[in-house]
Amino acid sequence: ENPCAKLARALIKGRDARNITVLMPYSSHLGAFSRWFCQLWAESLGKDGLGLTPYPATGTTDQHSQVQLYMEGPKDKSIVLVHVKNFAEKLPINVPADVADLPAFAELKNRSMLDLFDAEFRATRDALKNANVPNATIEIDKLDEYSVGALFFFWEWATSIAGAVLGINPYDQPGVEAGKILTKKYLSEVNAKA
Repeated sequence: ENPCAKLARALIKGRDARNITVLMPYSSHLGAFSRWFCQLWAESLGKDGLGLTPYPATGTTDQHSQVQLYMEGPKDKSIVLVHVKNFAEKLPINVPADVADLPAFAELKNRSMLDLFDAEFRATRDALKNANVPNATIEIDKLDEYSVGALFFFWEWATSIAGAVLGINPYDQPGVEAGKILTKKYLSEVNAKA
């Protein structure tokens, strides 16, 4: 089955119990993408009393606060992790010599930030799985135009499929239009008084 269709169907199928979709890419470079996803998911699917509430997160930053909620809080969320397999720079971790022999720093010796981020991603994914928190992983090769473009297309297609499953038109925005019409009206009233 197509991965877009599989994820869209799974998220829609579980919406009665889990109506919040968290998108957590493991790269700060994808933070804006996570916010774009929220706009797409909310505007496209939030119609006729239906839809899911999108929520942006960024691993590893948000994992140290929000994952507590995902693990032991209300079971109303599905988590979608985005894993980047290859970063352009590995950024070695420089452990100062005067603490390198301490057990707390031993695991970081001769490691890179990529190693650390990858371990954090895998730990979060596996902890969510072990706690029976619904989650999925989207993996991209690297942060380049092709991979990020494919990620955009993935979510556009998954959103279209989710709209079809819900029986709504994911391409209009009547709720947004109502606000635009009123804004224009109120600006006209201000201009008429001037």
